[in-house]
Parts: sequence; C-alpha cells; structure tokens
Amino acid sequence: MDFSDALRAIKRGKMLCRAGWNGRHLRIFMVDSTERPVKDGDAMAQRVPVGTMLGHNNHIGILAKDGTVTPWLASQQDLLADDWMIDDGGVEESFVRGSAA
Repeated sequence: MDFSDALRAIKRGKMLCRAGWNGRHLRIFMVDSTERPVKDGDAMAQRVPVGTMLGHNNHIGILAKDGTVTPWLASQQDLLADDWMIDDGGVEESFVRGSAA
C-alpha cells in the first residue's frame, strides 16, 4: 500500500511497517494525546510551575526492537514508497523490552 493508505490505517489504530526498512522489527503507530505533570528537574520547570499538567498532542511513534517508542517523521522515501504493510498482530519475541541483541 502507499503512504496515503498507510496513514489512514494508522488513524484507524493499526500498526504498520515497510518491507523496505532495514530494521524488520520496526513498527509505526498513533500515539494518543496525554497529559503529564511537570516534575522538578524537567527543562519545563524553568518556565512552568512544578505539578502543572502539560498536554502532549497525538503523534506517530516508532516502536523499536528494544521496546522503546520514539516520535517518528517520514522520510521522502517513506512518503513515496508503495511497500507499506499492516502488522499482522503476531507477537515477536524480539519486541520484549530489553531483549535487543
């Protein structure tokens, strides 16, 4: 599928990957908006009182092999690719946090 179809699938809550990615365990998905308090020592604590709830907007995240999630931005190759796939939902051992080889 192309990126337009992939984006629609992400908005429906699907997890996706590309056949052309070198990291075969990488998946992208929608990270829902959340709120979290400013903590003492946070960079924001210099401008916002500790304990203030800050909103975090929806964004696309990428799930790495070690189980960590990072905000993701599409490259030009990702935007133009036709090899997007919806994750079949299978659980891979390699997705267990801390098991990266």
